[in-house]
Order: sequence, then structure tokens, then C-alpha cells
Amino acid sequence: GKRNVERDVENREIENSPTNAHRMWTLAMSSTPQRFKDKGSLWYMAHMLQYVMRPNLHLQRLILAAKRAVRWVSPSLGVHVRRGDACEKGHERLCVGSQELLPDIRRMYLQYQLRGVYLATDSASMVRELKIAAPDINWMVLEPLDRQQLDPTS
Repeated sequence: GKRNVERDVENREIENSPTNAHRMWTLAMSSTPQRFKDKGSLWYMAHMLQYVMRPNLHLQRLILAAKRAVRWVSPSLGVHVRRGDACEKGHERLCVGSQELLPDIRRMYLQYQLRGVYLATDSASMVRELKIAAPDINWMVLEPLDRQQLDPTS
């Protein structure tokens, strides 16, 4: 009756809870098959994750198209700069300008002898400022991407 339905709902909530999902994932990943035991559970987990997280053919094509669009080179540095609402009052994020970021970018670019910097940002002004301030750096930016609608400082 009603009591069984309530118990079934309760059991489903427990089964689908984040804590239980984490516990089940941990158990599944720690159960290294016997034939891989000599390699260790970390090796097994890494290979399982590599398999599970590999991009499908459609995503592989999208990644390749994006890399061609930015003229991808390797080795490179990836820099993500979020502006917009992240810089508004009430967020705990420190929003810095291009001049504060550039010394660290340049140091890594030179120290690791990189061939490019991939810049991912919602800020058209950040793209402009960095390209003007450091024309010697090979900036890889996904263009054309209309950042105007994302960037209050454009």
C-alpha cells in the first residue's frame, strides 16, 4: 500500500543521491580486475577514465575544426579570462586587466619556449588589449566570435 510506495520513493532517493553515486563509483573503480592488479588501481582508473572520457567522432571533428580555425600550434599555453558578470559586485573573483596578466603569460611563454597562447575569453576588449600589448606572441583566439553581447567593457 501507501507505506510500500513511500519506502520505494525513499530507496530511489537514496540510490540516486550524490553521496551514494560517489560511493558506487569509488567501489566500481577500486575493483581492479585481477589481470590488472599488478599495475595498480591508479593505472586502472586512469585507463578507465581515458576510455570513458574520449570524445566521440562528432566531438573530434568539432575540436579539429576549432584547432584549424585558431591555427593551433604546439606546445602552447591555454589562458581563460572570464570578465562580464564575474567582475560584478558580489562575486569574490579578482578581475584583473591585460597589463596585470601579460607578465605571467610572457614569462611562461618564454620559459617553456612555447609557440602559441590559446586565449579563451568572453571579453573582446581583453583580446584587443593583449594582441596590441604583445604582438610578438602568437595569440590563438577563436574568431569570429561575437563577444560584444558577452562583454560589458567592449
